[in-house]
Amino acid sequence: MSTHSNATGANSVNTNGASIESLLRREEKIVNEIGEMANDATNLVKNFTTQKFERAKASLAQAQSSITDGAKHYASSTDNYVHTNPWTSLGIAVAGGLLIGMLIARR
Repeated sequence: MSTHSNATGANSVNTNGASIESLLRREEKIVNEIGEMANDATNLVKNFTTQKFERAKASLAQAQSSITDGAKHYASSTDNYVHTNPWTSLGIAVAGGLLIGMLIARR
């Protein structure tokens, strides 16, 4: 009877040892999969952030270009008007200066 007990005990140890090794392999596999999932999530966030930043950058560049073009057009129109109507432009400038001077003097 003791032989049978020893054999069962040895099988029990082998079975438990195999079970522990199997559990350790599964644990390692799960840990690796979790690490890969974390890396994937990190890459997704980086890509999303980069895409948003690039879109915002392009949008700002477009807005800057539009504002610059508008300012250039306005400056060109003003320059043409002043060259075409110098006395009118001078009169407007003097009137504006007097108005600003009067407002400042009231304070």
